[in-house]
Amino acid sequence: MAVLHRYRMIYILLSIVIGISITNCTHNLRQHDSHPMQNSPLYPDKRDDGCHKDENKNLASIDRSAALEGFHRDLITKINFRSEVKSNLTSFSDQCSLLLVERLPTGIYVDLDQVAEMERLLKDISVISSDRIDVEKPAHLSTEHLLLVYARINPITDVRSTKVSLPIHLRYHLPQDDWYGYTEVVMPRPMLILIHCDKELPEFQCQPKYTAPCSNSNKSSCVWNLLYDNENEDSANEIILKVPVGIVKHGVLVSIGTIISAIAGTIILIIAIRNAFSGKATYKDSNYVLKSKVQ
Repeated sequence: MAVLHRYRMIYILLSIVIGISITNCTHNLRQHDSHPMQNSPLYPDKRDDGCHKDENKNLASIDRSAALEGFHRDLITKINFRSEVKSNLTSFSDQCSLLLVERLPTGIYVDLDQVAEMERLLKDISVISSDRIDVEKPAHLSTEHLLLVYARINPITDVRSTKVSLPIHLRYHLPQDDWYGYTEVVMPRPMLILIHCDKELPEFQCQPKYTAPCSNSNKSSCVWNLLYDNENEDSANEIILKVPVGIVKHGVLVSIGTIISAIAGTIILIIAIRNAFSGKATYKDSNYVLKSKVQ
């Protein structure tokens, strides 16, 4: 049994080494492989509504913050409806949805599988991405991508304002020359916040309109009304996130530590293999001696 246990440990160690090698090879291949969607599913609706351009305005304001620490954060957007919208949302909020158009920089990504699981369990948000998101790429090999973030308005609690929480993740960055050990990633404000109601509200008659999928599960086109455009706001709601990075001057020390660890691991593996085979031989010899004595 002891010999079988040793063989099992050796098999596990070899599987880990092979798995790491395959992962590195796959990562290198993915650096050259991208399949972005060429066209965004969102575009302006050019219908003539008879309104003057100066009538367009933001019908909501936003407050933004980031929760949690480290590489995994929650991006929280609080949307405050103006008074002229609040009065009518009371009746129709159970039939209204929000659409946040987010532009994520190269240093941030959203795990679509994680969001899909949240949608399945909580039914609160869903996301459509304009590009394929590679969660393994570091920041310097990634590109910006556009997200359509869908959220429902709760008819009881969301009449005055509503919150949308989106899980985001920070990418690894190249090491830096200074000793600070951190770099900054700026998460911009939403490009647009749109609203779609089954029944058109009079406040939206002269608002700019956009055509976009009705939801992540329903790709049919719906007409969305503008609630918020970041061109009409200052940069106060941009969020600066600090990302820990390596220090170039530590490169030699890290390399030496890695080499020593690799050598030590190899020696331990060789010793384990040798002991396993020597134990097997001893086990056979003891069986032979025992049989001889019995005879």
